Amino acid sequence: MMPANRCSRNQNRRPAEPSQTRQPDQPGCSDSGSVLVAVMVALVFISIITAFMVKATSRQSAAAISYGGMIAMNITTSSGLIATESYFARNTNGALEALDSFMRREDAPMPLPTYIYGNSGKKIRLADGQYFSSRIVGFNYDDPNRLILRVEIVSGRSADGRDLKTAQAFYIIENVKIEGGGDGEYNAKNAIFMGGDVVNADNGIEVLNGSATFKGSAKFQNRPAIFHGDAFFNKEASFMRESVFHKNAYFNSHANFQNLSNAPAGHITFRSDFGISGNLSTQSVNPPLRAAGDVYFGGDFRATSQWSDNIDDNARMRSEGANKSFFYTDRLSLYNPPPSGTPAGTQYCTSSGWGCQRHPTGHYSSSVSDMFSNRVTNFSNGTKIPAMDDKYIMEKLGMQGGLAAREDPKIDISGIDLAIIKNISGVMNADQLSIDKLRKLDAETPGDQRHNGHLVIKVNANQSVNFSNNSVPRAVFDGKVIFIVEGRVHGGNGFYHSGANSSTLMYVGEKGQMEQFGSDGLFRGLIYIHENNKSQNSFNWKTGSKIVGAIHNFSSASFGWNAGSAHPVPIEFDANVLNPFSSLTGAAAGDGEKTARLQDENMPAGLRQVGVYFD
Repeated sequence: MMPANRCSRNQNRRPAEPSQTRQPDQPGCSDSGSVLVAVMVALVFISIITAFMVKATSRQSAAAISYGGMIAMNITTSSGLIATESYFARNTNGALEALDSFMRREDAPMPLPTYIYGNSGKKIRLADGQYFSSRIVGFNYDDPNRLILRVEIVSGRSADGRDLKTAQAFYIIENVKIEGGGDGEYNAKNAIFMGGDVVNADNGIEVLNGSATFKGSAKFQNRPAIFHGDAFFNKEASFMRESVFHKNAYFNSHANFQNLSNAPAGHITFRSDFGISGNLSTQSVNPPLRAAGDVYFGGDFRATSQWSDNIDDNARMRSEGANKSFFYTDRLSLYNPPPSGTPAGTQYCTSSGWGCQRHPTGHYSSSVSDMFSNRVTNFSNGTKIPAMDDKYIMEKLGMQGGLAAREDPKIDISGIDLAIIKNISGVMNADQLSIDKLRKLDAETPGDQRHNGHLVIKVNANQSVNFSNNSVPRAVFDGKVIFIVEGRVHGGNGFYHSGANSSTLMYVGEKGQMEQFGSDGLFRGLIYIHENNKSQNSFNWKTGSKIVGAIHNFSSASFGWNAGSAHPVPIEFDANVLNPFSSLTGAAAGDGEKTARLQDENMPAGLRQVGVYFD
């Protein structure tokens, strides 16, 4: 049962109707009780002052009035303290709303105060010649067991006149707890997800952790592709330099590995299990393609994904693991040289290039050494599983559900308040992003003009912007920003460097284009491309670059990954970096903002004064 003398705070926490003495935009229910207490205190002291002034002589009258005014301001300020304390006890709904408001505003570089009584530049009337305002100027909630509030009380002779007396009061807040404060879970899986074909990833890639998923084809040349997490390739994948898969890998179509001779001696491409439903080619007799785990081979050694007479006679595979198996199906064309002196026939596979025929029934004994003496070597055993299909292989690799199960959440920017979106022109010099202007905007934008602490800046459809920082070498931006790109942005491979605390969402919409985007430093955040985007987007990352967060490209258009580095660009998946954008995925709200709530719903909030400083 709620106490009769306090305002209940419903689940929606709607502010109640304001009192007559309170500014209409302030949170809370009725505050008449607290104001009444303040008025009563003030009137008692006013009567004392009046009696004193009556006794004063005419010569003393001027001094008495001055002294009386000072006493009146002291009384008014003290009454404001009493009114504030009474407000928390009698108007808990409004008090909690005020705390919530201050926490939201605190994200701004220059936090704005939250008024309990009065408003910015306006005081409320207590009595003739006595006006005051009360506002929260500090709230320390780092220790959930000891919430410290700092309130500033200002008094004067008129509503908008000069401040004559100020008090700084410090309180411990009782029966209040802070919930939330963390961001919701973004629930991403991939460090990189590519919806369209990746065309000539000239400078390679290194996925430090997290999954990698390529819905379209992918071609990596000039530099290695290195995957520390699991990797999934839905269409043809080509690796023109020595590559490494530290975790399980799956190829749903043709996989081609070339130039293995460039790798160090004994180089192991697959450090864990891998499977392929299509064909595989290496075009190299020596060295072979080395694997340290089990192999699930659902296709054949062929130069392309086609099943015509295009056997890759040079393809070789060798096991480098202990007690590892090679699983295959009837699709595998087993090598079976004809007996000495016997011409090759249709029942034989030869390495002479005459054309190898598939042998559904096989021509080998069960001996591994006899079966794979030429193409597949050093496996502990070879096992034919005629029914082995893509679902079987993916299940064995721990990739159940295939491509559909690997997609990341999609972003919906309609959840961003249109009123807080700023045009890119405000932070530009001509057609180039100005780091100085961006920093200035960041410093001047209050928390209620941000989305989860982020500036929101839009590049409209008719705008073309150069994001290069060449005019400010190695410029660093340590703030939080969401770029909504509906026009064209050119990275010039010189996008600003992220600071250790920065957060950037580069959202490329349906009509947007990202051209040569990249840098030679840290990018901390999420690069996201809308699924209906048909533009030719491209990257250009330099030596020294690193992406912490993720790349999620849902567009089916081809994507260019141009040369620009002597080393593969590293991508480090970080769920915490993505979580600030979880609200844009439709994830459940509530964790994203800190919220003040009662510990005991049957008791009001309270302020226990621990100190007051009068100025």
